[in-house]
Parts: sequence; C-alpha cells; structure tokens
Amino acid sequence: MAILEELYKNCSVKISSGDMRAIDELFELFQKNGNKRVFRGVTKDKELFPSILRVEEYQEKMDCESFLHYEHALYQEFVKNTIQYLPYYAYPEDLLACGQHYGLKTRLLDWTSNPLVALFFVCNDFENDSYILSYETIKAIEKEEKKEEKEEIVMNSLLYFSRTIDNSDSEPDERLRILFANMDYFDGNGCANSSVFQQNEMRIDLDLVGAIKKGKIPFLIRTHDANQRIIAQQGLFEFCRFEFSCGNIKAIKNKHIENIGKNVDEIYKIRKEEKKLIKDRLKDLGYNRIRLFPDLASACQYSNEVMREEFFRKSTLQPKNRRQTMQRQL
Repeated sequence: MAILEELYKNCSVKISSGDMRAIDELFELFQKNGNKRVFRGVTKDKELFPSILRVEEYQEKMDCESFLHYEHALYQEFVKNTIQYLPYYAYPEDLLACGQHYGLKTRLLDWTSNPLVALFFVCNDFENDSYILSYETIKAIEKEEKKEEKEEIVMNSLLYFSRTIDNSDSEPDERLRILFANMDYFDGNGCANSSVFQQNEMRIDLDLVGAIKKGKIPFLIRTHDANQRIIAQQGLFEFCRFEFSCGNIKAIKNKHIENIGKNVDEIYKIRKEEKKLIKDRLKDLGYNRIRLFPDLASACQYSNEVMREEFFRKSTLQPKNRRQTMQRQL
C-alpha cells in the first residue's frame, strides 16, 4: 500500500475514520455536494489502476505498441463472444462499461457520485485499512484569451469521429471504430484527426476536450444506464489515457498515478478496526449486495450471507431451539 499511503500523505484534505463519525460525515457530504464530487474506494495499490493495467505478467513482455494491439484485440474478442448475451448498446462506452462490470479487462476506472457506495466496497476487507478518494467534477477550464471558467467536466459520451477519407479506420463494428478513434486521439497516437469529430450531434466544448487531451483533467463519462448495476451504484467511469510517448508500460502506470495525485483533493482513510461497525450501519441504511448488484446471482449470494450470519455467527441457540424458532417464523 505504499502508493496509497503516499497519496494520502500528500493530499490537501485527509480525514481518518478514527477522527470522525464516518457514516454521518460521508452522508452529510453527499447531501451537501450532490453530484459535484466523485468517489472511489480502494484497499490495495493495484486498485488505483484500470484493470487492463493490473496484469503484470504480460506487461513485462510487451512494448507499448504490442500492448495497444492487445487492447484492441481484447475488445474485438469481447464483442464477438457476447452477441448472444448482451443487448445492442449503441454507445461504445455503454458496451465497455457493461463488460467492465462483468470482469472484462478495460481502461475504465469506476467512480461513483455516492460516497456510501464507495464505502460499501471497502468494508468487506477487515484485514487492511482502506481509502476513499474524491475530487470535484466542477473544475476551472482555460478558455480563449487565457481566461478560466468553472464548469462540469463529466462528458455524456465518447467523442464521435467521422470515418477518414482514406478508410484507414476500417473496423466494421461502428462502436469499436469510435472506441479505437477515442483511444488514438486521447492517447496521442496521432491516428485520429481532431477536425473530423463531433459529439453525437451535440456541440463539443473544445476547451474541455483540449484540457482532457493535455492531461489537465480526467476524462469522466456518464454512461446511458447501460445496466442495473451501474444505475444502482450511481456509477461514472474514467476513460483512462495511456500516454504511450512515455516509452513503456511502467512509465504509463507512473504517469497515471501522477494524474490521480493531481486530481484527487480529498482522501478518507477507513481504518480496519472500524469497518465492522461501518458495514453494520451501512446495512441499516440499506446498502447491501442485493441493492448494489441487483441480479439473480447476487440475490442467491445475499441469501446465503444473511442466513449464515443469522444461524452460524450470531445465534447461540441449540439445534432443537433453532427448529422451534424456524417453525414460529413459518
């Protein structure tokens, strides 16, 4: 946890759960700020990185060009293998976000506008301290004549790029073509022409796009309610930029951590000693697995957890009395 501890040490606003009523203050913060901040709960250093950067074995064997080729091939394979399981998502960010929630390695990093959701995800590990990272989504953007104006930095979609005249972007799946064009443009590979994009027929804030491309602000996307999990978790996604000009994967990861340190302005340290109490209070507020993962698999797992808690952890009843208790409940 060396990276996390260093981020916490250097953060301008840092609060430990030992110094506050964790649930109350986070809940008050949520009510106060509404959707003006995003939050991410992390316990291990690797959770600071998008999942596609967490697999060490292939990174040691790949240069940047090979890694980019791997990422392209991975998304193509995902689309090919999930036709029968997924609805047709018109927007590439929805397709990628849905895959992310079911385990696909992507360059997306999950954030939420609800700090209690972030808190829920870190309170299942009772062996380690955890951290909740946060930053504002209203930031100063440099405009013409070097003036700065504050505005929301959350984008409603990836940028839409028209097809190139020379047909160099020959990907047949339109969603993947748009996705790859955004990757090229924001990674700085020079493969996408900035003069041919538009944002789904909406006016683009070129100053905002420019700030993202220069790495001054994160590329946050609000998806179109791609699935029930994203809705329940009030999720947003950071479309992480990989600056391949850094030269290698390790340097890209270092740059990513540098950008997190630059953007995050509040960190809450959740001490392991307080997690059980916090988790119980979250449960009282209705934050549990079945609420945040509203599907059949989670309903089954949650049922197992509730009964295990009821009959094997808390109860001191003898077997005979347990049967009597169950009969009364029936």
